[in-house]
This record gives sequence, C-alpha cells and structure tokens, in this order.
Amino acid sequence: MQYPAPLALAVALTVGPLAAQSSAYVGPANLVFAMDSTVELACSNTTNQAHIVSDDGVLTFSPGGPVRSFALPLCDYTSWAAFFGDADADGDYADSIITSIDAIWVPPTASSPPGMFDVFVSIQAETGAAGYLGASVSDGDVFRLTPNGVETFLATAQVALAGFAPTLSNLDICGFAVDAATGDVYLTFSTAVTVNGTPLEDGGVARIPGSAITLVGGLVASVTPGAAEIVLDEAEVNAMFQHAGYDGVTDLAGIEIDPNGGTFVSSSTQQTVAHLWLCDDDFSDEGLVSTIGGGVVPSVNGVSLQGSAAFGLRGGFAGAALGNPFAIAFQHVDPTGASPLHLDTFPIAQATPTVFDLDLSGATPSGFVVYVLGLVDAATPGGFAPRGPAPIPLASPSWLEFYPGIPVPAAVLTLADAEGFARLSLRIGAPVPAGIGVLGQAGDLGTLVLSSPVVAVTL
Repeated sequence: MQYPAPLALAVALTVGPLAAQSSAYVGPANLVFAMDSTVELACSNTTNQAHIVSDDGVLTFSPGGPVRSFALPLCDYTSWAAFFGDADADGDYADSIITSIDAIWVPPTASSPPGMFDVFVSIQAETGAAGYLGASVSDGDVFRLTPNGVETFLATAQVALAGFAPTLSNLDICGFAVDAATGDVYLTFSTAVTVNGTPLEDGGVARIPGSAITLVGGLVASVTPGAAEIVLDEAEVNAMFQHAGYDGVTDLAGIEIDPNGGTFVSSSTQQTVAHLWLCDDDFSDEGLVSTIGGGVVPSVNGVSLQGSAAFGLRGGFAGAALGNPFAIAFQHVDPTGASPLHLDTFPIAQATPTVFDLDLSGATPSGFVVYVLGLVDAATPGGFAPRGPAPIPLASPSWLEFYPGIPVPAAVLTLADAEGFARLSLRIGAPVPAGIGVLGQAGDLGTLVLSSPVVAVTL
C-alpha cells in the first residue's frame, strides 16, 4: 500500500519502542462513526431536529480539522425508513427497522467527507424479506446502499464459510475493519462465537487473512473455508482498556486500523496483529482505545479521542450521558469536499392536523436549498416508497448523488442559516386519512449534493 507522507513516516516510527507508547496521529484526517446513544451536534442551532442524531445515524467529523467545528450526519433512522419502508410489515414506518449501526467501513476511494452511498455498514437487526429494492440485509452482512439496490462487501454466508459459528441465534458483526496493507479483515461480534471450533467471547477480535480472500470489483467474491483465526482474546482486550484508563471492556464493538500503522504480537494468541482502534459498548467510556503501547487513548491532530468535543458533539440528547462511539472508520484525507446533507423529521408518524418539520443539516451556510416532495402510499403493511429516476429539479446529471425517485413532485426553495441548517414546515390543517406518506429530499444549489431522503406518515 502507498501511504501519504505523514502516514508513511508514522508507520516507520511505530516499529521503534519509543513511538510505540502513544497513538498520536498528525496529518489529513476524517472520522466516520456511529454512537451507541442519541446525541446532539456541537452547533449553535438547537431547534433544528437535524442536530439530534440517534444510534441509527452515521456521522463525520475531523478533530482539529480545517472545515466545520461540529459533526455532520450522513443519515439517521428517518433515512432508513425511507429506504427500507415498512420492511417488517407491521404497518409502522416509525420504528427503527435496523435498530442501530454496528460497524462502519469507508473504502479508500470514497470522497471525504463521504456520502451515504460511500459507506459500508453492518446493522444490528436484519431487514424483512423485501429489504431495499427486494434485497434483504442480514446483521452479519457488510453492505452499502446504492441508487439501484444493495452492494455487499462481505456476506454472512462468507463469514460462516471462513469458520465463524454463532453460539446463540446468528452471526451479528459488531466491528469491521480492512487492513489496506495486507487485505486482512478484522471482525468483532455482538455475542460469543466459535472460530473453527474455538470459543471467542464478545470482547475478542478475529481475522480473515487477506491471503484467504478473493476480491472481484472491490467486493469479496470468495473466502478460503476455515481461514478465520482469533487474534486477540477478551482478557487481552480488557487489559488494554484498563491500561488506557477505562474500567475494562463490556462488549467490544467497532474497530479500525490505527492510522499510525504498525503491528504487534498478541500476548494471548502470539499472532502478529495490526495496531487497532477499539470501541466498547459502555456509556461511561466516551472514547476510543488504541492497541499501541498496551492500550492508550489515541489522538488525532492533537485532539484526544475521548469526550464530546473530540467527535464534534455537544453531548447526549437533552443532557444525557454521551455514551460511546459504537462504530468507527478513518479516512486519511481532510473533509474538504462537499458536505453531506441529512434530511430529518420527528416524529415520522403523526396524527393530523399537525406540522411536519423537514429539517436539513450540512447545507452551504446561508445558501439556497431546494426541497422536492411527493406523496406515497404508506397504508399497506410491508410497503415502501416507489423507486425510480429522480424528477426535475433533482434529475439533472450535475447532481452528485441519486436517491429514491419522488413521484408527483412539488419544489420549494428556501435558505439555510449560517451553520447550514434549513427547515421546511408542512402544515396539515385538517384531518386526513391515515397512511398518507410524504417522501422528501433536499438539494444544495451551491454544491449540487442531494440529501438523504425522509418519509413522513399520517396516523
């Protein structure tokens, strides 16, 4: 792998005993992450609903970076409702079909900051049979959405073929990372599993060697049966968290390759392992651990990755505890590209008369935003918003991304505030029948970026 100059220097230094005592990365950087609780962005606007992000959301932030002082969401649970609809056929669009984001991986070719279609994730709960465009998604898949369906990097069946077997109901990937230097895939799981018959607790780390993986078109086409191996057991990981000043590991969640690079020999397995960033599902931690130096809190551009400010957040929702990063990915590129737009509303389902506030984040500060709206049938259990070519004015080839099409569109132009937030209030003054859905998207006229979609449903 060809590293950027700052990273190449860091990789070279980490083989020495002095550099191995800290994980202090300096250079181009962008974090892509999910939290294990509902959080608020560290912005001044606290009335726009898009500043509140749940554990279904994916966020991006560059600590000490050159662009924004607060994180931006790529998506949240309203986005998944628009894509997957009532995938569990319970007649409720407002429930969280995916439950939460477990793992995130951003391929090195992705833009920085990435958009929703750039990011591979693993989710906590599998979708219904309809899924997205007829493709169901398992909680053991690593996938991303595309304008045309689901693209799977690693499928549950391939994970099982590599030698993983659940001790409970299923294989639920909780952390996922790819070592670009070797092609090795590192994995954690939400519950205990066996690895070719050997038990691995939910605080341990396993690996599928890159030599056992065949890629076609950047996706895993095949794995060598039984190639999986345990690289860190739970006791060793627990000691790393304690060495970093935490109270140990509760349930190991997200993982990422430490951007400083380097390797170490595991004391529990004697395997040579890439240095990793680790997330714990523990509300009291509020930060990451690096395996460097036996377990330290890492830093990026002088910012220690612990606490709200390190992730561009104010804290937990309504003053609650921040919680902990649950999934983490790293980009070796500053987020100087166009910001992602996220469109939100809460609650998704409301009885009429009412007001649906369609709130947007990530727009060009004080710039023009166009909203496009259409009606969809949300009354039939198991239904979802129609997919098709996006209508004018969002159909222009100049737009950077495409999301589900919106039939019978109405367009409204508005202005974002100084932090890039905007609002369109849909006032429904008289009672209307239940099951009427409004599907919406917004576009930034300055950057030509489309938002994640949102659906609002009448009760």
